[in-house]
Amino acid sequence: MAKKYKYSYYVFDTKKDYDLFLELINFHGCTGKYDGYDRNEIYYFVRAKFDPNEINKRKLLGTEIKYIRLGLEKGFDVSIYNKPEYDYAQMEAIYDGMEQGLDISWYANPEFDSFKMRIIKFGLEKGVDVSSVAKPELDAYDIFAEILKLIHEKEKEEWTIKNIKLS
Repeated sequence: MAKKYKYSYYVFDTKKDYDLFLELINFHGCTGKYDGYDRNEIYYFVRAKFDPNEINKRKLLGTEIKYIRLGLEKGFDVSIYNKPEYDYAQMEAIYDGMEQGLDISWYANPEFDSFKMRIIKFGLEKGVDVSSVAKPELDAYDIFAEILKLIHEKEKEEWTIKNIKLS
């Protein structure tokens, strides 16, 4: 039977993976009593055999490691959001848009906070042209109001077309 390497309840098949795990949890400061979530994400990352250079350039939160790992699992170009200027909520919004096949170039900009990103993403999900509102200098509530207006106009137009065809 092959030797297993353990750290608490984490089990590794190779000494190399075990050593990498220890290196990464120390680098990211995940050795405390309440750092279980972060350690779990590092464990999943190591077990998936991803390139550790994706997460050892700077200290990351477990949620940031999660979206890097999930993106790599899906084959996404995580370099789009694996940048220090993005927080975990921005990374999540970009990842979600990539997962849905949206054109994230409209909001994958560190000048947008995660709330603005989500509003623009909502507009893209509804199929409206967000070009007039995808501007970092605009207030989030102004962006939201304009997106709702665009959605309303689109749905009104679709309803009119549908009813004309029925008559």
